[in-house]
Amino acid sequence: MKPLKLVMSAFGSYGGEEIIDFSKIKGGLFLVSGDTGSGKTTIFDGIMYALYNKMGGGDRETKMMRSEYAKDKQKTFVEFTFEYTHGENKGVYVVKRTTNFRKSGVTSDVVLTLPDGEVFNGKNKETDEKIQSIVGLDYKQFGKIVMIAQGQFRELIMENTKNRKEIFKSIFSMDIYEKIERVINDRFKKIYAQIKDNNLLLEENFNTAYVSEENGNTDAWREAFEKRDTEPGLLLDVLEQEIKELEIKKNEEKKIIDKKNADIVKLVKRISDADKINSKFGQRKEAVLRYESLMEQKETYDNKAVILKKAKAAGEVRQVQSVYIKTKNTIELKEKQLEQNKSKFVLLEQSHKKLLSEKESFEKSYLTDNEKLLKEKNRLENEMEKYKVYDEKNKLYILEEKKLKELKEKSDLLNDEKKAALIKSEENKQILLQLKDIELELQKYISADENEKRNLKEFEALKKAISSYKKENSRLDSAEKEYADKYLAWKEARKTYENTSDRYVAAQAAILAAGLKDGMPCPVCGSTNHTQPAAMTKDTVTKEELDGAKSKENECEKEKNNSQKIFEDNKRKKDVAFAEVKRYYENCYNLGDKADAYLKDSESYNAGDNDDTSLKDNESYNVSKIEIDSDNIDIKDNGYTGFDENNTDKLEENVKAKIKEIKKSLTENEQTIEDLYSKKEEKLKREKAEKETEAKLKEMEENIADNAEMLNKQSVSVGSLSAEMEMLKKELSYESSDTALKELENIRNKIEVLEKRKRELDENILKSDRTKSNLNGTIKENKNQLETDRKNLETEYDDFIKVLKEKEFENEEAYNESLVHIESIEIFDRQIQEYKEEVSRVSSLISVLDDMLDGEKEIDTDVMLQQKAEMEIEAERLANENEITVSKLGTNNSVRDKVSKLMEQRGKLNEKYKIISSLNSVANSKKIHFQTFVLRQYFNMVISYANKRLAVMTSNGFLLKCRDISLTTAGETGLELDVYSPVTGKVRDAHSLSGGETFMASLAMALGMSDIVQNNSGKTQIDTMFIDEGFGSLSDDVRDKAVKILLDLAGSSRLVGVISHVSELKEQIPSKIIVRKDNDGSHITWVQDR
Repeated sequence: MKPLKLVMSAFGSYGGEEIIDFSKIKGGLFLVSGDTGSGKTTIFDGIMYALYNKMGGGDRETKMMRSEYAKDKQKTFVEFTFEYTHGENKGVYVVKRTTNFRKSGVTSDVVLTLPDGEVFNGKNKETDEKIQSIVGLDYKQFGKIVMIAQGQFRELIMENTKNRKEIFKSIFSMDIYEKIERVINDRFKKIYAQIKDNNLLLEENFNTAYVSEENGNTDAWREAFEKRDTEPGLLLDVLEQEIKELEIKKNEEKKIIDKKNADIVKLVKRISDADKINSKFGQRKEAVLRYESLMEQKETYDNKAVILKKAKAAGEVRQVQSVYIKTKNTIELKEKQLEQNKSKFVLLEQSHKKLLSEKESFEKSYLTDNEKLLKEKNRLENEMEKYKVYDEKNKLYILEEKKLKELKEKSDLLNDEKKAALIKSEENKQILLQLKDIELELQKYISADENEKRNLKEFEALKKAISSYKKENSRLDSAEKEYADKYLAWKEARKTYENTSDRYVAAQAAILAAGLKDGMPCPVCGSTNHTQPAAMTKDTVTKEELDGAKSKENECEKEKNNSQKIFEDNKRKKDVAFAEVKRYYENCYNLGDKADAYLKDSESYNAGDNDDTSLKDNESYNVSKIEIDSDNIDIKDNGYTGFDENNTDKLEENVKAKIKEIKKSLTENEQTIEDLYSKKEEKLKREKAEKETEAKLKEMEENIADNAEMLNKQSVSVGSLSAEMEMLKKELSYESSDTALKELENIRNKIEVLEKRKRELDENILKSDRTKSNLNGTIKENKNQLETDRKNLETEYDDFIKVLKEKEFENEEAYNESLVHIESIEIFDRQIQEYKEEVSRVSSLISVLDDMLDGEKEIDTDVMLQQKAEMEIEAERLANENEITVSKLGTNNSVRDKVSKLMEQRGKLNEKYKIISSLNSVANSKKIHFQTFVLRQYFNMVISYANKRLAVMTSNGFLLKCRDISLTTAGETGLELDVYSPVTGKVRDAHSLSGGETFMASLAMALGMSDIVQNNSGKTQIDTMFIDEGFGSLSDDVRDKAVKILLDLAGSSRLVGVISHVSELKEQIPSKIIVRKDNDGSHITWVQDR
C-alpha cells in the first residue's frame, strides 16, 4: 500500500481543509516537522482513522477528532487515496470517512471507491471489513508495522511469542499451516476415537464368545485377549480351536439324533399298521350290530307301507270332497248375507221417514228467519261506507296529532339548545377576555429566551477561552521548567568546558616537556639542557577531552536554544489565550447592564394587572441576571478591572455556575413559552368557536320562529278534524268499524248455516231413496243365486260317494281315519326308502370286511405306544443339546468374523496412530506449534535483514537474534528476541536495551519486516512506513547512519515518512511537510530543498 493523497477537514488540530499530495515527495523519504503539539502525528491519525475508524495513538479517542478550530458548518471528514502497484488488489482506492456529531453520540459514515470507479455497496461494517481485507492488516498490526509510533518503539522489540505470532500470521499468509495443524489434530482425535471404539468392540466380542472350561481354552482365550496388540493372531487361533471342537461335537450329536429318529419312524409305522387292522375289526362289529337292529324294525316299516297306501287313496277322495264342501259353505254364507240385507232394508225405511219429518219442520221456520237476517245484512252493508270515511279521518287525525306533538317537542329542544349555546358563548367570552394579552406575554418571553441564549453563548465562549488559557499556561509551566533545566545544564556544560580549557592551556607545558629529548633545543627557551621539565598531573587535559567538553557544551546550548524557543512560543500562545479570556470577559461584563435593563422591563410587566390565567406567579418565568459572585470578581458591580491571571480558577468556577444557572433558566423559559403557545392556540380556537356559536344562535332564532308558525297551523288542523269526527260518529250504530264488521260477518254466517242445513236435508233424503232401491235389488239377486247353488250341491255329493267306494273305503268313517295320515305321506315315503337303503349298505359292508379280515387277528398297541413316548423324550433331549452346541458354534463363528475384521482394522489403525501421533506432537506441541515453527523461519529472515541495517547504525555494537527454544521455560515460545554483542560474544534479553538502542532495533526490525514482505508472495504489500519521533535519543553519528538507511530504502519505490522536531533532520531530508499552528488551527506547507 502506497499513499497518494490525504485530505483532512476539521480533523484534530486542523480547523479547515488540508490536502497532502504525497506524489510531490522526491526520493521517497520525507520529513514531517513542526512545533510540539502543532499536529504532526495527526497526519498519521488521519490515515488510521480513514482506514480503521480509530485514531493512531492509544490515548486518542475518536470523539476528540472534531477540531476545536473548525467553523460550525465545516464538515469533519478524512479522505485517503492509496495505491497497490501489484498483486490481486492492484489499483487506486479512495476511502472517505465522514464524522457526524449528534446529541445521541458520535457516528461515522464510510465510502470506499474501488479501482474501477465503482463505489463498494455495503453497510459501514461491511465496508470496514472490505477495507481491512484490501490492506491485509488490522488496526493493531498496521500500527506496529507501518508506523513506529511515538512511545511505542519498545513494543515491536518487547512483544512475546503469542502477540508476534498474530502479527506474522496476517502478514505471511499462515492460513495453510493453521489448517494443517487443525487437520492433523482432527485426524489424531478421529483415529484415537476409532482405536477406542475398536477396543470396546473387541472387549464386547471377547465377552460374547463361548469358550469351554473343560478343554482349558478359557485361560488361553483370556491370555490371547491381553496380547491382542503384541500377538494379534493368537486371539483367532484360540477361537478357531474352540470352533473346531464344537464342530466335532455338533456332528457326533447329529449322528445320534438321526439314528434315534429313524427308530422312532419304524415304531410309528408298526403302530399305524396295527391300528388299521384293529380299526377294521371294530368296523365289522359295529356293522353286525347295526344289521341286527335294522331287522328288528322290519315289521314297523311294513305297517307304515300299508298306512301309506290308504293315505294316498284318501288324498284322491279328498279332492272330490273339497268341491262339495266348498259349494256347501258358499250356500251357508249367501243365506247369512240375505238375512243381513233384509234387516238393513227395515232400518233404512225407518230412517227415511225421519228425514222427511225433519224437512217439513225446518221449512216452516226457514222463510221467517232468513228474511229477517237478509234485511239486517243489507242495512249494515250500507252503513260500512260511513265507517270507512270515519276510519280515514281518524288515521289522518292521529298523524296530525303526532305532527303537533313533534312540533311541540322540537320547540322545547330548540329553546334548550339556544339556552345552552348562550351559556357556552358567555363562558367562551370570559375565557377570551382572560387570554386577550397572551400574544404580548408570549413575545416578551421569546425575547427573554433569545437574550438568555446570547448570554449562554458568551459565557460558554468565556469558559472555553479560560480552559484554553489554562492548557496553554500548563504547557508554558512545563516549557519554562524544561527551559530552566536546559539552561542550567548548558551553564554547567559551559562552566565545565571553560574549566577544561583552562586546564588544557595549563597542561601545554607538560605536553611540550613530554616531547623534549636530551641534546635537542626546547621550542620555548631554546635550552638543550632540560633540568626540571614540566610534568603531567592527574588534572592534565587532552585535546580529545577538550573537544568532548566543547561538543557537550554545544549540544546543551542547542537544547537550551530549542527549549527557549518552545518556551517563548508557549508564552506567546498563553498571552493570546489570556487576551481571548479578557475579550470574552469584557463581553460578559457588558451583558450585565443589558440584563438589568431587561429585568426591570420584565418586572414592570409582571407588576401589571393580570387575571388568574397570567404567568405572573409561574415559577418557570425566570430571566437571570448576568452576574458572577466572588470575592474578587463581580461583573455587574466591579467590571473586569478586578480580573487578573491569578483568579482564573475562581473565574472558571463562577462561569460554570453561571452557565448552569442560565441553562436552568432557559429550560424553564422554554417550558413557559410552550405553555403560552398552547394558550395562544386555545385563544384562536375559542375565537373561531365564538363566531360559529353566534352564527348558530342566529340560525336557532329563525328555526324557533318557523317552528312556532307551523305549530299554530297544526293546532287549527287537528281541532277541525276532531269536530268532523264527532258529527260523523253520531250517525253510526257501533263504536268502531271493527265491531260493525264483526256483527255483519255474524249475520252472514247465520244465513249460510240456514242455507247449508236446507241443502243437507235435501241431499240426505235423495241419498236415502237411492240406498233403499239398491238394497232391494241385492236381496232379489241373493235369492236367485241360492236356488242355483242348492241344485249344484246335490250333484257334487253323489260324485263324492261314488269315488269313496271306488277307493275301497267301506264308509266315510274309514275314509276319515286314513285322512288323518295324509300329512305324513312324504315322511313315511322317505323313511321307508331310507330303511331299505340302510339295510342294503350294512349288508354290503359286512361282506367286504369279511373278505379283508380273512386270516387276520386283533393286535394290542399299548406297549408300542409307551415305547414310542420314551424314545421321543430322549430324541428331544438330544436335539436341545445339539441346538445349544449349534448356537455356541454360530456365536463363535460370528465372533471370529468380527474379531478378524476388528484385528485387521486395529492393525491399520495402530499404524496410522503411530504416524498421526508423531505429527500431532510436532504440529500441536504445547511449547511450539507448527505455525510457530514456520513463522520462526520468517522471524529469522526478518532478524537477518534487520541486522544488516543495525550493524551499520550501531557500528556492530549489538545485533538481534531469535532465542533458542531450549532456553525458554514455560508457555508458548519460539518467537522471543535476544540481543547479541559481537564484541563480547554474550547474549542478553531484548528488554535490557536502552531507549536509543530500542529505537534503532525497532527501526531495523520494521525495515527488515518490510523487506521480507516485499520479497515474499504474502497477501500483504507494504510500500509505506512512518516513524514518529525517536531520533532525538540518537547521537549525530547514529542519526546520520539511520537517515542514510532510510534514504536508500525510500529510493526503491517506497515511501518513508519521519515525524520529528529534531532540527538537524531538516538539513538531511530534502522533502518536508512543515506543520504550523495558529489561532485558526494547524496548517501544512510543502518545502523541497532540491
